[in-house]
Amino acid sequence: MMITLLLSHAGQGSDPKCVRPHLKNIFDNIADIEFEQSNDIRAAKHSKIISMRSSEGETVNLKDVVTAEGNIETWLTHLLDAMRKTVKVAVYEAVVTHVFS
Repeated sequence: MMITLLLSHAGQGSDPKCVRPHLKNIFDNIADIEFEQSNDIRAAKHSKIISMRSSEGETVNLKDVVTAEGNIETWLTHLLDAMRKTVKVAVYEAVVTHVFS
């Protein structure tokens, strides 16, 4: 119920950045996301998410940039997929580094 209410509220705005204060309620231990900086006014409708930050302050760059446009549920799903891929690749790289070092 909380997520439905949150998505309904956040989806009413045209700025994807309005979801930032609610990230802890949507994702486990994601305190914030970083958007690509742009001076283009039209870019607000097509914001690109480039990294995620944990509650402990650790920032991890996403392996795949996520474009936050259109239906909020859709791009939040793409963000979740990008987060999973990023963590999967980081774990794989850590294992390979450990095994071959």
